[in-house]
Amino acid sequence: MTIESQFRKLLKQKELDENRDISLKDVERETNIPWRSLLNWRDGTFKQYPADALETLCIYFDCQPGDLLVYTETEPAE
Repeated sequence: MTIESQFRKLLKQKELDENRDISLKDVERETNIPWRSLLNWRDGTFKQYPADALETLCIYFDCQPGDLLVYTETEPAE
């Protein structure tokens, strides 16, 4: 089982929708989520996903939690 962050995909879509480049610093300024946390979201390196940040990012991206985090089943090792 793997839970993957779709942060990069949603950020790219927001850039296209708003016709502007959006840096992590921009997201930090607009959401008040620390840059280091945003880096973890972008890179998918969180061990736990903070509920408050999840809610804030869902509002920012106008999405549902299932759009931001996707569960994928992994193949069993042989």
